[in-house]
Amino acid sequence: MTIGSSPPRLDAVAKVTGRARYTEDFALPGMLHAKYVRAEVAHAMVRAVDASRALALPGVEAVFTFADVPRNLYATAGHPHSLIPEKRDTAERLLLTDHVRYFGDAVAVVVARDELTASQAAALVAVEYEPLPVLLDKEACLAPDAPAIHPGGNLLGQGLFAEGGDFEEALAASDVAVGGDFRTPVVQHCHMETVVSYAYMDKITIVSSTQVPHIARRVAAQALGLPWSRVRVIKPCVGGGFGNKQDVLEEPMVAFLTWKLDGAPMRLALSREECFIGSRTRHRFDIKGRLGVNRDGKVTGVYLQAYVNSGAYASHGQALTMAAARKTSYLLPHVAYRYEGNTYYSNLPVGGAMSGYGTLQSTFAVDCMLEEAARAIDMDPVERREACRGQTGPVRRGVGVFSYSSNIYPISVEVSGVRLVLSQDGVVVLHHCAPEVAFAQLTAEVLSIPWTRSRW
Repeated sequence: MTIGSSPPRLDAVAKVTGRARYTEDFALPGMLHAKYVRAEVAHAMVRAVDASRALALPGVEAVFTFADVPRNLYATAGHPHSLIPEKRDTAERLLLTDHVRYFGDAVAVVVARDELTASQAAALVAVEYEPLPVLLDKEACLAPDAPAIHPGGNLLGQGLFAEGGDFEEALAASDVAVGGDFRTPVVQHCHMETVVSYAYMDKITIVSSTQVPHIARRVAAQALGLPWSRVRVIKPCVGGGFGNKQDVLEEPMVAFLTWKLDGAPMRLALSREECFIGSRTRHRFDIKGRLGVNRDGKVTGVYLQAYVNSGAYASHGQALTMAAARKTSYLLPHVAYRYEGNTYYSNLPVGGAMSGYGTLQSTFAVDCMLEEAARAIDMDPVERREACRGQTGPVRRGVGVFSYSSNIYPISVEVSGVRLVLSQDGVVVLHHCAPEVAFAQLTAEVLSIPWTRSRW
């Protein structure tokens, strides 16, 4: 049995000895390099792009602007393609844009024979902007007269999750009620390996440091208006992602560039600065909360009203907002619980998946109110912790329990499947869509085979 034990990861030795190969470690003969021309304003319309100086630089192969890319809107969130249209991720992205929605939005891309030349050429592209008002917080973004960051307005989504009875009745019947306003900040993943992808053509083949290779394949095809079967994605070792690479990031662009330039191998690697600007962040939450509790310490009701800043594009948007609702409610069984989730666009970098997936933000608000409630009923939270020390046995009482589920209920878009192949030498080969070696351990457990006989 392997569950409960700690066998070494199948990829551990290769990684600690430096033999593991990441996307950055691969190269192809004749590989070209791409760099974005990123907007230096937070909200504007592009009125003109002059690439003449960049094209005159020796080593520059091409410059593409928003006028050159397919007009196929696509989504980037790492969720399966739901067969129910209203459950699909919001598709409002283009490969390049003439409506700048945040500082760093990509308006053009330069292709050159080496990365340094590509960077120098990108700096030579002149862009003329017509400025628009910059909207950063919910008051500005959701004001009646706020300019629309996307067609249809700045409110990306709204949702309600409630269980356990009427919250207002529970609050009225409680001995003590507390509440407040809580804010969590934007955070960047800062994984050691930056975002890097390259592509080449037989059919379009993308090699990328992605956490979602199957979804990257589908989205790249959608962005180019191609059948999904025309695209292949290869995922080498990933040098950290923590949810950032659960979005489709640069895979559609490298696919477009190799397709446009007759199959030439095409590489696009973001710098650390570009990762902070142009990949994904943890969402900022503004939460108004209320909590009722009795003198015996029993929580009777919880209310959370969340406004979630998605940034310039939807990404995981409303799905993450509502996932935060359910993951907090697990900690509060038999409690009247109500969560109102609102997601809005702003002129900030894009929020996406990050470890915890909304749980940390909603749990922070609940934990703050629990601390305040404990003081209000003269219950010392430190003494609560002392009472839990020295426990033994398989079932123990904990303090500060954290709840997490690997789904996004109540949005519910996940599907999954695996395939097992028994080789002639007795090794079981597991084919699945999630890049994580822990599945090999699960397979060994279920089939009652040694851990070393399972491969992923």
